[in-house]
Amino acid sequence: MLDDPEIMKIIRVQTLVNAKMFKGKPNPKAIIGKLMGQHPNLRPHAKELGPVIAKLVSEISSMRLDDIDAELKKIAPDAVQTVKKKKAEKVKKRIEKKKGLEDIPSAIDGKFVVRYAPDPSKYPHIGQGMNFLINRMYADKYHGKVVLRFDDTNPTIVRAKYFDAIKDGLLWLGCTWDTEIRASQFLDEFYKLAEDWIAKKWMYVCLCEGDKLSKGRENGVACEHRDDDNSAQLFRDMLDNKFKAGQATVRLMGDMSSDNNVMRDPVMFRIVTDKHEMLDKFYPVFPTYDFESAYLDWKMGITHIIRSGEFGTMRQEMQIFIIEKLGGKAPEFKSFGRFNIQGCPTKGRVIRELVETQVVEGWDDIRLITLAGLRHRGVHPHTPRLLIQEAGLTPKNTNIAWSTFEKKSKELLEPNAKRLYFVENPVKLTVTGVDKREVNMPYHPDHKEYGVRTVIVENTIYLSKNDTATLRVGDTVRLKDLYNVKISYKGRSLRAEFAGDDLIPKVKKIQWVVDGVRGTLRVPDLLEKQKGKINEASMSEISGLFESSISNITADEVIQLERVGYARVFVSDEITGHLVHK
Repeated sequence: MLDDPEIMKIIRVQTLVNAKMFKGKPNPKAIIGKLMGQHPNLRPHAKELGPVIAKLVSEISSMRLDDIDAELKKIAPDAVQTVKKKKAEKVKKRIEKKKGLEDIPSAIDGKFVVRYAPDPSKYPHIGQGMNFLINRMYADKYHGKVVLRFDDTNPTIVRAKYFDAIKDGLLWLGCTWDTEIRASQFLDEFYKLAEDWIAKKWMYVCLCEGDKLSKGRENGVACEHRDDDNSAQLFRDMLDNKFKAGQATVRLMGDMSSDNNVMRDPVMFRIVTDKHEMLDKFYPVFPTYDFESAYLDWKMGITHIIRSGEFGTMRQEMQIFIIEKLGGKAPEFKSFGRFNIQGCPTKGRVIRELVETQVVEGWDDIRLITLAGLRHRGVHPHTPRLLIQEAGLTPKNTNIAWSTFEKKSKELLEPNAKRLYFVENPVKLTVTGVDKREVNMPYHPDHKEYGVRTVIVENTIYLSKNDTATLRVGDTVRLKDLYNVKISYKGRSLRAEFAGDDLIPKVKKIQWVVDGVRGTLRVPDLLEKQKGKINEASMSEISGLFESSISNITADEVIQLERVGYARVFVSDEITGHLVHK
């Protein structure tokens, strides 16, 4: 039976498929098992199969992955799709094994409401984006709603540009929302509620200086203004701008003996001196985060507050206290560990300093992990979602290596990125013994609809200096998608003889360019290779020749420059761009 050419083809195809699945290292036992399962007629010949497969494994293990791909496409094109399907199933099973989003027992399908509550004082980074994304994923799970609430009650740091930056970043991640509000839109409601609670003796105006107020709370000593009857007039004076910043605050009547310092008459309103950029007129009094957050959670019917554990639990008691005084039901709090990308600064203060000192080019610098930076760089927007699905949510912080983040992004980019050639530091190669020819190369092997790029090849070709450095006179190499050449001369340029069209096993394949377009690519590196120390060599540059088809690429596309990396390229009078991932 093993003399049958068709049977031997089946065995070879299965060995090639296994090698492709395991990066060129076929597993003999797995191959035999698969053959026995798919072809029961081979079972009686198990002993004979062993040596045959061992020989094939030895041969195919020495082949390059490109050669394995090429042979599969030639003798069993459907097998390539089978491998990809199996890989996809493997990724799916891996995700399913992970925790993903655990159930929330209290969630009611269709009546689940969460909120994103960004502070519009900076550009959001990936950690915040993943926080928002988790809320969106939970809302989708329970057919619920998301409220986008801007906590813009500190006019000193709020900037109009950050509202748009936050929304753009959220939409890029896939974090849509059902309702959008700004806390500053509700100032009149906050004032009315304050007047009501002052009348009920639930709030009072405190005229203590900052240090005295803080020490009183720390020591559990009640404020001397706690029982004054003139708080209502003092609050009107605050609204009439009769106090300077720090001279008056409105405090909640809490419990000065509470073990939780947060409950010791916390400040709910304070004087501000800066005009809010998004409001038509100056307002001298703004609520603190704790008050506006609790009030708007009640007003918008928030059922669950899902956020990273860095917020702690101490303030939950106060927010619940406020909501219950409003006559509402407190939302359920759910916390999870932060997602940290190693090697990348995430603290807003640090990023702001890098921007202001021009170490980076702006909040969207391609070395930053702000959402604007990742989007500009070309990272696939579903990367964070995939990481959440695979890593799951745990109480502890999850530290993710940048290499892992890149790997997930590349997995998502690879199926659709067009392939093109680029040679760095080009070296001229002159080929003899071959006529001019027209070569049609697909933009992507799995997307015929992308079309092909047509290249006219004569006898002058350009190779990358990195490739030519390894070549010696007498070496035979494959010019990918073209033909084989044998090096006959090596100096500042090279000469070679045509060495046939057929694929030669174990021969190195290299990309090439003819009639190329010169251009430059920036290459980003980690900003913090050592924690807390900024890498001054975090950006480098390479230059070379792009194939002329680069003119057909749009700025929104992420392409794969074969054997170089994924890139975004901008075409104008000159070609510029940057690597997304190596």
